[in-house]
Amino acid sequence: MTATTLRTFLTPLTHILVWGLFGVVFLLYPPLSGQIVFPAEFWVKQGVLFCVWVGIFYFTGSVTVPRLLFRGRTGQFLLALVGTAVAVLVFSRFLENLLELHEKIAQAFQAAGVPPRPPKPGFRLDNMATLTTLLVLGISTCIKVVQKWQHETRHRERLEQQEISAELSFLKAQINPHFFFNTLNNIYSLTISNGEKARTALHRLSRMMRYVLYETPAGHTRLSQEISFMR
Repeated sequence: MTATTLRTFLTPLTHILVWGLFGVVFLLYPPLSGQIVFPAEFWVKQGVLFCVWVGIFYFTGSVTVPRLLFRGRTGQFLLALVGTAVAVLVFSRFLENLLELHEKIAQAFQAAGVPPRPPKPGFRLDNMATLTTLLVLGISTCIKVVQKWQHETRHRERLEQQEISAELSFLKAQINPHFFFNTLNNIYSLTISNGEKARTALHRLSRMMRYVLYETPAGHTRLSQEISFMR
């Protein structure tokens, strides 16, 4: 199994395991007291909010981050995050009113012999829902940013490898390997018989390599330079 195939298989499995663990902890952990039996409407609200958090997690990672943050629209991105968080909290309050959750939780308190908490006037902020929403948005943004950084790193490495391969191919096209190795063998023989000629040959070979590698980087050069090189 290749690395790409393994990554393709593990990514959705990881998402399923993480969301499953998060759902079990969020839905089954008693939020207040073990003496109180919460009404079914409470768990309905928790389940609906869980689905909403899953939706905004993937919406932020697939739409908000790529279209706003990665395109340099930081201000619009922050406004989108704030708007998403506010929309979730307003929807959470709407669910509470629709399900008459506060009244039924108060009845559960009375049935357990626990004095209910007095309702706060005005808009009541659900601290648990707020923290969870911000956490989901933050994790989604961080994961997408890290994935983009990894993708750009791999792309840059591939470009560097392609550039090196292109330079080697260009070098092979410019200098015949048979000629090059024959020249090196001749210079080696000259080092034994005539050191002065060997040094001159090495100097000429270095000039040829410099000309091929650095003086003709774009593959085009003047005719006068080519004639001088051939001489």
